Amino acid sequence: MNGKDSLIYLFIAAFVAILTTGLVDHELNLNTFIIFCFIAVPVLITYFFDSRKNPEPSKIEKIAATFWLIFRRFICFVAALFFFVVAVKLAFFSEVLFNEFWLSLCLICAAALCVWVGIYGQGWQRGAWKDDVALHSQNKARYKWPW
Repeated sequence: MNGKDSLIYLFIAAFVAILTTGLVDHELNLNTFIIFCFIAVPVLITYFFDSRKNPEPSKIEKIAATFWLIFRRFICFVAALFFFVVAVKLAFFSEVLFNEFWLSLCLICAAALCVWVGIYGQGWQRGAWKDDVALHSQNKARYKWPW
């Protein structure tokens, strides 16, 4: 993501934050700021790592990348566990088994996707799975992650 794209996304984040809270309350408040940060932080993190393509990363970049990896894995694995538990509950502890089976299957797929994103992340091409693995391998070598 280049600087121009990041700037556009930040303007969209500000616009969404103002629309969702500013027009309802007729004022900009803490909720507006929280919504803006919720959208802007991932954009800025992506821009930060994309702008650092030097051969050797700085110490701050290594710390930030490792923190981001741990945070991403934690969130994704918690979401996967949640989807899996809900799927098992619907599949085995529901009165109407057939109707809940398809929803359980979708939730199992969502859990598997969360595990994949937690382990490998998301590459630059949204539909390519090999891209995720290749980018993770590059990052693993760049930041010297053991896992």
